[in-house]
Amino acid sequence: MPRERFLVFVFVDMRNSTQLAVSRPPFDAMFILGRFVNAVSEAVIEAGGQPDEFRGDAVVAVFGQHTEARTACRQALASLPLIARGLTRLSDLLRDDLSGPLRYGIGVDGSHTVSGEIGYGDQTTVTVFGDALSVAARLQDLTKELACEALVSDEVMRTGEIDVTDFPPHTAVLRGFEGPIPVRIIHSIGSVSVRVEGKQ
Repeated sequence: MPRERFLVFVFVDMRNSTQLAVSRPPFDAMFILGRFVNAVSEAVIEAGGQPDEFRGDAVVAVFGQHTEARTACRQALASLPLIARGLTRLSDLLRDDLSGPLRYGIGVDGSHTVSGEIGYGDQTTVTVFGDALSVAARLQDLTKELACEALVSDEVMRTGEIDVTDFPPHTAVLRGFEGPIPVRIIHSIGSVSVRVEGKQ
């Protein structure tokens, strides 16, 4: 049966993965990518979310499957410094194999979505209908142009009741969307500090 929830998607993309793939044996590149996925996934789970998809060199995480909207937004923002911590540790561990620290771009958006099983017979999968995932993916891509580590929609900030004083505003014009989307720029995700009730 279809289910409606407010979900927040965090789209984390590893930069320079193509260069990584062509500069070393496939096994080595796959090993580094696997460690990247593990580090991001562990941070997401620690924050209260769930890794949802793996798209090549990107991890898509979802928050809100078992919480209300405000908590989902705060958990999503709280995952950002945890991701930074995990990837910094990984960069240190792999310093002899990398030309520099691992770089990444992150997009975050949330909206009311409808999810349900789609398929035929025994071949079914859970599909989510809503714009948040697509917006998060587009925002991630826009971080390259804006030279920042993350872009978070105002919808997530407002719903999560998150102080945006330290995050400059930006109006994002995204391919495939009619109107502009107000977002906040986060230059360094390691500096984000969001308290989630029940967590220290």
